[in-house]
Amino acid sequence: MVFDIITIGSATVDVFAYTDSSETIKIKNINSEHDYIAYPYGDKIIINDLDFEIGGGGTNTAVSFSRLGLKTAYLGKLGNDANAEKILELLKKENINFIGARGEKTGYSVVLNSIEHERTILTYKGANNELLDSDVVLSNLQTKWFYSSSMIGQSFETLKSIFFVVKKTGAKTAFNPSNYQAKLGIMQLKDVLKNLDVLVLNKEEAQLLLNEQNQNIGELAQKLSSYGPEYVVITDGKNGATSYYKNKIYQIGTSKDLKIVETTGAGDAFASAFVSGLFYGLTIEDCLKLGIIQSEACISGMGAKTNLMFKHDALEKLKTINLEIKSYVVDKIQQKVQRSFISPNGKEFTLQNGIQINDLNQLSMILKDMSDDVFNYHTQNGNHFASWIRDVFSMADLASKITSSNSKYEMSDTIKHYLESLGE
Repeated sequence: MVFDIITIGSATVDVFAYTDSSETIKIKNINSEHDYIAYPYGDKIIINDLDFEIGGGGTNTAVSFSRLGLKTAYLGKLGNDANAEKILELLKKENINFIGARGEKTGYSVVLNSIEHERTILTYKGANNELLDSDVVLSNLQTKWFYSSSMIGQSFETLKSIFFVVKKTGAKTAFNPSNYQAKLGIMQLKDVLKNLDVLVLNKEEAQLLLNEQNQNIGELAQKLSSYGPEYVVITDGKNGATSYYKNKIYQIGTSKDLKIVETTGAGDAFASAFVSGLFYGLTIEDCLKLGIIQSEACISGMGAKTNLMFKHDALEKLKTINLEIKSYVVDKIQQKVQRSFISPNGKEFTLQNGIQINDLNQLSMILKDMSDDVFNYHTQNGNHFASWIRDVFSMADLASKITSSNSKYEMSDTIKHYLESLGE
């Protein structure tokens, strides 16, 4: 069977716990600030209500794709337990083919909601982390699109193999990583990114992936596009979303006066609807609108799937929804310079420890975490980094500057500031 889309990711049984005892607090340090949900220490807190739903990025997106009219299959790993049967029952009800495997315990999550409608999730991954290459039947991977949400552990290694296989078939690919994967950094994800058509992530994940705190989402999207994806979309909660596509930045807002019930699954809803729009050949503006429509439907109800819209209703709303979209063309000279930071195939720099670098931005980032042994190996008998920069990028002035650097930190900053100056 040829599917319109196969979605891979986690499957969980989620329990939503509601109390009146939570507070939202903000904690700042010298580098950042974060919001936290807080509960009184030592108290026994009464739960007002419990709701049980099927969750996980894999099943959330599968339901959204199916409701939006795509022939959908879900690839993941479930346990041999009662919770797995509940998930399979849901998939059958939503007309989704299960092409995964069984084993261990099914994933489980506890969702703690705040009085301000934000949430913290305690998650047990279980079988979600144990998808093996041997669990995947290659003949099942016949699809026009392949979409992956977050996978970690052994499942992430399997995911990378699947991306390589499906890309060779000509299928389009989309990826929505999580914080876990974004923290790995560009170097660890570059083999996935280069095989992507679409990358969707939130602002925090984009910052983690690039290892920078740049607040300009358009610039973050532009930089991520240089690693392979044709479309990069960065979501930013109530501020909407920003996309980079073909040398142009698109920014979309959200609906005003929207009543938020619960925010779990909003990112999955947005990403799946955006990709569905591409499947149907919509303009990027309408793809962004469709993403907002589905994500706002999601957060207006309890759970990640309850209020997800069906194709007819979503497309009807697309005709009438009033969402502002701003767009502007990225400076072509700046874009040309950015592309020149990436080495041609076959001219990557290979570190003593085997890691390959093909981008000057990558070199700048990785230098700070590089071991002294590796750094000294490449600088004591001639500066190998300077030679690579001079020979591959024809940047003799930068090569000269880093040769006089006194440490790996100074060398990293020298490269970073030099590249920034080229874009000014």
